This record gives sequence, structure tokens and C-alpha cells, in this order.
Amino acid sequence: MSDPSNNLSTAKNSHDDLVKPNSTLSAKQETAQAENFELQSENDQAQAELTECERRHILDLATDTELEAARSIADNLSQRLKASTRRLELIREAINDQNSKINASLQEMRIVRRDHCIQIRDAKMQEIQTDKKFRSAILQAMVAQASTGMESYTYDVMQFAQQFLVRILPAISEADVREATEKFTKEHGLD
Repeated sequence: MSDPSNNLSTAKNSHDDLVKPNSTLSAKQETAQAENFELQSENDQAQAELTECERRHILDLATDTELEAARSIADNLSQRLKASTRRLELIREAINDQNSKINASLQEMRIVRRDHCIQIRDAKMQEIQTDKKFRSAILQAMVAQASTGMESYTYDVMQFAQQFLVRILPAISEADVREATEKFTKEHGLD
């Protein structure tokens, strides 16, 4: 069986490797949005100026050179805006792809965490099951109960556990479990 803490470390490292580029992509997206907004504004202005120049040209108030210059500026800004918009779309796609990978990584971490905890739980349960002193004490308690001759005696381990072992468990409070869980989480890097 593989080392659960190694699997957990690998999953965390893999997740961290995915999260790092996401912050870079977010910064790129903010910059691209600002550039796109600025180009959109400049393009709108250039289109309005082109329309005005065309009107003036029809009225012979603007020369062919002025009209060509206005068209050139509007076309240039339109192309830059198109390229900027495409770049922004690509960044958004990359962020969506990265977010999908991050979500898959989070799911993988949940699975690895669960498996890690189950392996530890099973090992502790095995320890309890093979603890001869504990087993002997339970057996002696069952024998003593069965020897009472009372109607509530049983040879069924599950029934005995339900009747009597629940008396042991209240000695472990919810606060004890919460405190031990916090410690376990920190010790095993599950936070």
C-alpha cells in the first residue's frame, strides 16, 4: 500500500502548481480588460471622427488626404481593438481551463485526503483489534455479564457493545474529538 502522506503531498503540490499561474492569468486579464476598454473608447472616438470627416468631405470641407488619414486611424484602431478583444477571449479561455484543472485538482485532493484518513483509521482500528489487553478486558466484561444469569446477558459481541461500550464513549467528549481533530489535521498537513 502506498504512503498516504506522500500521496497527499503530491496532490497538494500539484494543486499549488495549478494555482500559481492562475494569479498571473488574472493579472493579465485585468490588464487586457483595461487595454480593451481604452481601445474601445479610442475606436469609438475615431469612428465618430471618420463619420464627421466623411460628411465634411462630401461638403468639400475636408480633403482626400484628411479623409484617408481619418480612415487609416479608424482602421488601425479597429484592428488593434479586434486583436485586443481576441487576446482577452484567449485569456478568459485559459482562466476557464485553469479553473477546471484546479477544480479537478481539488477533487483529487479530497479523494487523497479521504484515503489518507481512512488508512490511518483502519490502522488504528487494527491496533485496537490486536491489542490483547484491550481484547482480554472486553472478553472478561462480556463473561462477567453473561455469568450474571440475568435476562440482559448476551454472547453477541455487537449487542454487548451496544449495551455496554457506549458507557465508555461518553468519556470522550465532543470537545476532545474536535481538539484531537485539529491536532491531527495539522500533524498530517490536511489544513
